[in-house]
Amino acid sequence: TMRKNRITERIILSHLKSEHGLYEELLPEIPVLQAYNHIKQEEYTEAIPYLKEALETKGVSNKKKARLAFVLGQLSALQKDAVSSYEAFNKVSDFHPSYDLQFFAKLNAAQQGVVSGKAKKEDLLNDLKKLTRDEKNIEFGTAIYHSMALVHLADGNREEAKATLIKGLSEKGDNTQKTESFYLMANMYYEDEDYLKAKNYFDSTLAVIGDKDIRKEEVNRYSQSLAEIARNLSIIQVQDSMLIVSSWPDKEQK
Repeated sequence: TMRKNRITERIILSHLKSEHGLYEELLPEIPVLQAYNHIKQEEYTEAIPYLKEALETKGVSNKKKARLAFVLGQLSALQKDAVSSYEAFNKVSDFHPSYDLQFFAKLNAAQQGVVSGKAKKEDLLNDLKKLTRDEKNIEFGTAIYHSMALVHLADGNREEAKATLIKGLSEKGDNTQKTESFYLMANMYYEDEDYLKAKNYFDSTLAVIGDKDIRKEEVNRYSQSLAEIARNLSIIQVQDSMLIVSSWPDKEQK
């Protein structure tokens, strides 16, 4: 498939070059189209050089470059290249993006900054806390605290990450934001082998996750498979509580 795509690219480019005027007109869009073609085929490694080329190409609008830089940050993160991802997300602001794009670029930069070691944890958390104080960000409360939790998690502080996620879930945020935080909590508790809480958070994820989210089937599977375990754990906890109470003096039991 990759070989066929490259052959197709060469054929298209040869046709364009034969039409000089059209080629010159479309020249700035060529790396963008090549990047899009690879992304569509899920060839993310191959898309990255074309995204970088597009960002350096004259004639590509700043609006488009801002989005391309954001996509480059996402793809670099998928490739576990935190340094390149951090740099790409920071580059978004160079192209005067929309407020929302700039906002989410900052969140992603914070997450990649601590993983890459390119930014100090304290500085990142302070920057994120500032975002919570801006009224324009009131609808993104869950997302901001989710990013703060990821900073704590990257620093190895799981309990602080959980507390921050819980705080974020009490803030304003749409179902997409809630999905990410519920899903992360569910997985953290599952890793901790706290299956009762994991089950509850997988259920919460299932209540808000979008139908087109590729994780929905996985979340549903975990929710169902943990049901019996969670039920048994609940029974054990109740029985343990009854045993503790029965060991108290009669006055305390009353």
